[in-house]
Amino acid sequence: MNWSKNSGRNRHFRYLKNALQISIVIVLVSCKDTFLEEVPKDSLNPNVVLTSKAGFENYMTALHQSARNELILADLTHFCDQSIG
Repeated sequence: MNWSKNSGRNRHFRYLKNALQISIVIVLVSCKDTFLEEVPKDSLNPNVVLTSKAGFENYMTALHQSARNELILADLTHFCDQSIG
């Protein structure tokens, strides 16, 4: 009977030891400086985009698309104002 109690304690100790080891590994891996650096994805860096012809063309296409969307939104707002008022 004593043997089974020690076996249960040893099993719990092994689980605790494994969980502690896994936690330490996760903390050490996740706390690297590169993990904490954020790369902004909402803006383009002109020093990178405008260095090639393809980058410039993509930038201009996105600029035209943005202007087109803004005009469509303005037209819809004007249309809604006229139909309601």
